Amino acid sequence: MKRCSFLMLLSAFILSLALPIAASAQGRPEVWSGTVVDVNGDPIPGVAVFTGLGADGVITDENGNWFLSTTEGTDIQFSCLGYELVVIKAGSPALKRVVLKDDSQIIESAVVTALGIKRDEKSIGYSAQKIESEKFASSATTGNWLNGMSGQVAGLNIDRSSSPNGSMRVTVRGESSASLENNTALFVVDGVPMYNTSTASDTGEGSSYNIDYGNGTAD
Repeated sequence: MKRCSFLMLLSAFILSLALPIAASAQGRPEVWSGTVVDVNGDPIPGVAVFTGLGADGVITDENGNWFLSTTEGTDIQFSCLGYELVVIKAGSPALKRVVLKDDSQIIESAVVTALGIKRDEKSIGYSAQKIESEKFASSATTGNWLNGMSGQVAGLNIDRSSSPNGSMRVTVRGESSASLENNTALFVVDGVPMYNTSTASDTGEGSSYNIDYGNGTAD
């Protein structure tokens, strides 16, 4: 009887030590990875992969691959404009190959926010404007797609250099910094910020002015 009691106490002691270790291991973040493809098996770049628990989120690369650190059992969401939202728990074998189905119906009312995450236009707390592709038809004759945005968005100001192929300054709702570069709008293409710094060079030794060779938005 004493031996049984001793064994029971020993088992309880070992169990009390093991439980915190197991709980700690269960809540430890792990790195999960996979590939996002469409119904045809083609990789989808620019898909927002996030947990919804905070700022954690990544974008799939050109091959549809992604890596994300989170705890097992957490809901991982896959969002991309024109596709249905997919939610899979971390640890599921389905994460290795995530298939997104077309959802063309949401394109009319969806707004792309940070990390390419789709939101209903009425659900966001700020103003969002869109320009139809037909509005860019004028850029075919003027040589730059930004000209198609001129006068189409409230608060958007586009200034072009007088030199051929010169820089184009794009500001939204006025100037907020003494530095001209800090006032320019940020362009994000397929989840990648565009390098939009102006490129200039002097004309040679003893020159007193620079030549404007343009910037990213002028290309």
